[in-house]
Amino acid sequence: MKNNTILFFFEGLLDPQIGGVQKIIFKLGRYFHAKGFNVIVIVISGDEYHEVSLPFGKAIIFKKNTPENEICNIIIKLNPQIVLNEMPYVKSFQYILTLMRNEIKFVSFGCLNNSLFSVKNNLPIYVKEVLGLYPNNKLIQWILCKTVLLIHKYRHKHDLKKILKYHDYFVLPTSSSGNIEELKYFISKYNSLKVIGIDNSIELPKKAVNFEEKEKYLLYVGRINVSQKRSDLLPHIWNGIKDSLPDWEFHILGDGEYMNELRQAFQYENRVVLHGFRNPDEYYKRSLIFINPTAFEGFPSTLLEAQSYGVIPVAFNSYPVLPYILDYGNSGIIIKSFDVEDFCSSLIKLASDRQQLQYHFNFAISNVKKFSIEVIGQKWIEKIKPFL
Repeated sequence: MKNNTILFFFEGLLDPQIGGVQKIIFKLGRYFHAKGFNVIVIVISGDEYHEVSLPFGKAIIFKKNTPENEICNIIIKLNPQIVLNEMPYVKSFQYILTLMRNEIKFVSFGCLNNSLFSVKNNLPIYVKEVLGLYPNNKLIQWILCKTVLLIHKYRHKHDLKKILKYHDYFVLPTSSSGNIEELKYFISKYNSLKVIGIDNSIELPKKAVNFEEKEKYLLYVGRINVSQKRSDLLPHIWNGIKDSLPDWEFHILGDGEYMNELRQAFQYENRVVLHGFRNPDEYYKRSLIFINPTAFEGFPSTLLEAQSYGVIPVAFNSYPVLPYILDYGNSGIIIKSFDVEDFCSSLIKLASDRQQLQYHFNFAISNVKKFSIEVIGQKWIEKIKPFL
């Protein structure tokens, strides 16, 4: 495998500290590099062409609006055998793949990194974002949501068909059945041989985690926004638990468009600390409970990271893969979607019961091992090996 080249396609800022897709590229990139592959990331971002050394290879950064044929000409010289497109919806990458096929042989994998039901399961928020308002009249709400969903279903069906057309394989973010059901909602008939599921992975901590060294910390790690992460619920959750847990602290790591509102909501709370973006490892080591109010995800890295440090997730059951990630409630607490009252009462019950904390702590550390980069990386090797 020494001479084989794997390309990743990505659009945006290639920083593993600010996005889950970037984390996936870095984890897999390091794994493939260790296995002897030449790993290159093709990035569309910024204002000028340049190359950047990475711990596992290099990134070639193209400025926005670079003609696809120019990008293709450079890729052809690299002669990759495998292409992992982490942005399969991006039309430029679809066109580049088409141009490449005229010149070289390779196998492409379009990698889905989010739930296909991100709109369907969050229609009120989506309608408000699209229209700038959400009426109080229940009948008008129903009509708007139904109309928006029909339009979305039609457009997304078209997008998914193009992904299946331009890629040799469509990779769903989990080996569980949830994403298959989502795909069938949009496309009832497709070539099932082109659709595969591979779980997200985690690089396990090098040092064993000690339950006795944990502190009474609640932790949130992720972007600060409303449409996906539901950061607007964090103050409601804190207000529902703070009096019952007077000796606990809440640490929030991340940034985003809702950060100013969050600062205002917590300005008089001396047990809530907003840290902004920073490496979360030290906080994972010290925290006991992970707060996850997210509306939708593909296969979130933060839930794997939290479990790897024995931090017990409390999360809404708002996307199909969640029960699978949390071992169906053994390694975390699963709450009915957006039931904040139940979220708070379950969190208080967990935080007040040291025996229950220890139980979930042990299960979390055991459960996450099946998602280790060694296990998941080997599954990727098994998929690509026939094409090398």
